[in-house]
Amino acid sequence: MKKTLIVFLLVLGLFASSLLAQNKSMLVGGVNFGSISYNDKDIADMVDVSSKLGFNVGLEAAAGPLKFGVSYIQRGSTVKVSDYDYKGWEIYNYITGYALIPIPLSKQFSLLGGMQVGKCLGGKWEADMYGESDSGTLDAEDFNIDFGIVVGADIMFSPKVGARASYYYGLSDVAKDIDSNDNYKNNGFGINLLFAL
Repeated sequence: MKKTLIVFLLVLGLFASSLLAQNKSMLVGGVNFGSISYNDKDIADMVDVSSKLGFNVGLEAAAGPLKFGVSYIQRGSTVKVSDYDYKGWEIYNYITGYALIPIPLSKQFSLLGGMQVGKCLGGKWEADMYGESDSGTLDAEDFNIDFGIVVGADIMFSPKVGARASYYYGLSDVAKDIDSNDNYKNNGFGINLLFAL
């Protein structure tokens, strides 16, 4: 698994360096309001899920009609189960690659759609149950490769500075070695600033 992670990070590093060498490259950074959705409706009805604030930063470049990028992004959620007096949160750290198709509506404004794939690097959790608190780390090997759909919009305030709002809808089960009925998917809303390099 460590060998796979090293190869994955090397490929992303080479990709990031090639992005910087291209024209129309951008630095993308901001916040992510991560959340999860459970596959099983009974679990979803029992667990109150809300977003967990994280951050992301990445590099992006235009290649023909597409935008390609790599980023570090924090996903996760805050959960509460009233029946068990439980509340807690998890943060998952991902390295991601993505491809977006911009649909320009004006010189300053574009809609976006595309796909994103990510490899979890681990994370953290904290929980409180019946007044007892605990915390710990999450192992990257316990997570599947994450992939999903990205939709959003860009607005450019000048040729060098803009902003992006986007939504990520995960299609893959997050946790490895857990039955699909008990599993969940990532989703989240992101707000980013765009800086042309």
